[in-house]
Amino acid sequence: MFKYLMRKDVILGFLTLIAALWIYVTSNHFPIPLGNKVVGPATFPKVISYFLAVLGVIIAIGGILTKSPSTIDFTKMDKKDITKLIASVITVILFSIGIKLKLFIISSVICLLLFIFLTGAEWNIKDKKFLLHLFYSVIITICIYFIFGEFLHVDL
Repeated sequence: MFKYLMRKDVILGFLTLIAALWIYVTSNHFPIPLGNKVVGPATFPKVISYFLAVLGVIIAIGGILTKSPSTIDFTKMDKKDITKLIASVITVILFSIGIKLKLFIISSVICLLLFIFLTGAEWNIKDKKFLLHLFYSVIITICIYFIFGEFLHVDL
């Protein structure tokens, strides 16, 4: 693949800044709050984007100033790691498609469940841990739905 060693913190800081910029730009298209309300659908994403931008700069500067940086050797990535990376990207793309089709609850539960298993949990439907992971995915999705859909009136 790549024959270069890269500093992990600089890469992470740069990716965090890109994520912050993407969140900020995307939140500019959210509806404007009605009446005299200061808090609207775009408030939380913008706060998160500012927070991520500050953290990204701190992480990147820390990575540059470190005397013995931790590095990534792209030549030593095994097929399992690459498969997990590709599966994660596909999961996010399918989640985005589900959101566009107004299938937030179903897409969120499936996405969270897949990420739980991509991070190392065992995939055995007959196991009680699977039911626990499914329960967590459903509870997190319901909480997100009520906070954003019902309380902040974001169209999910």
